[in-house]
Amino acid sequence: REVAKFMNTKTFDKLKQFHRREALVELLDALFVTLVRVVFSDELSHVSLWTLSTDISPDSREGFVTCVFIFLTTCKDFCLDLPFELYSRYVGMGSDLEETLQELSLLFCAKLVSQMFFFNCFVWLCHAVSNVSNIYIILSLLVLIVGLKYVQEVLLFYPFIENNNQPLMNRTVLKQLRPFLRRMNFSKNQIFVYDDDGDANAFTIGHEIFNNQKVFVGESIVDRSKTFTNNEGASIIMHELGHVYYNHTTQDTINDILVFSAYWILFFLFHQHVQLESFGFTSTLPMVASILVRMDLLVFFNLSSHFFIITTYREEELQADQFSYLFNQRHYRTALIKLHIYEPQFPVHDRWYSMWMHGHPSLVDRLDYLSASEK
Repeated sequence: REVAKFMNTKTFDKLKQFHRREALVELLDALFVTLVRVVFSDELSHVSLWTLSTDISPDSREGFVTCVFIFLTTCKDFCLDLPFELYSRYVGMGSDLEETLQELSLLFCAKLVSQMFFFNCFVWLCHAVSNVSNIYIILSLLVLIVGLKYVQEVLLFYPFIENNNQPLMNRTVLKQLRPFLRRMNFSKNQIFVYDDDGDANAFTIGHEIFNNQKVFVGESIVDRSKTFTNNEGASIIMHELGHVYYNHTTQDTINDILVFSAYWILFFLFHQHVQLESFGFTSTLPMVASILVRMDLLVFFNLSSHFFIITTYREEELQADQFSYLFNQRHYRTALIKLHIYEPQFPVHDRWYSMWMHGHPSLVDRLDYLSASEK
């Protein structure tokens, strides 16, 4: 009912059915993958695939055998994801069969290349762990995380954004934001409008410790919008300023450090060969296979870390919602609903599914949270 107040009933029902169908397909796909992994467990399949790799190239070096092994595991994982990928692209997106097959072929090649790169880096990393002291491991961990963040934001993300944006020039929006910007000591020159190709969105990047925080908002929201009013555009920018105010980007980096640190501690388990021997590795120690076997044995830890990160993201979104809501109550509610209409990435109805799968709360949860903020 809360959503229907601001949305055409037919549009709301159509969007609701779309998300239900999408959730059902993802659920069926997850059940299919789980069934396959129960009947043919990943641990046993990895051992079998490694044996098959050594049979294919018996006289080759471990590096070549590793490449064959990665190719076979990529094929296996791709086949498990194929039903959902085929349905979502061919049926959900309405692509023709030839285009769908081309996209899936490119997706397979991309997965194969990325698997080759990351697994070889991971193998090198695990070999390095066994040859250095604990203090060097901790220091290298911090350098690695900071380096990855730098590469992700400065070398990859920033150039793409910098070439597709311009400073916010909407005077009406800036007039509404000016008192808050002055109070937060945040310059208007740090707010940019980028070409979003009609996909309404806004986000924050950078860190306070590096003094490079920036807010980006799509031009379909503030500059060329026939859907969002200036008040609604200002309230969306205030949501992103809420992330700046609560310093969420730095908190996310700290969370990454904690999770990476926990994984790093698990590297020390690679010196224990009992688990590998139980899977048949007695005479040789294939590093890639041992990594995969141990990662599969740590499924509970993976799920726990995933839930921890998702919970943190959801709490941050609700904090930013409240920050913007206190600025402009009525307009932020309508802006939030319009964002979900024109950028329908998250379910609007299924709270439990959304809680586990998405970093953003469902629309209904966010509206309920705003209603509770009034009391």
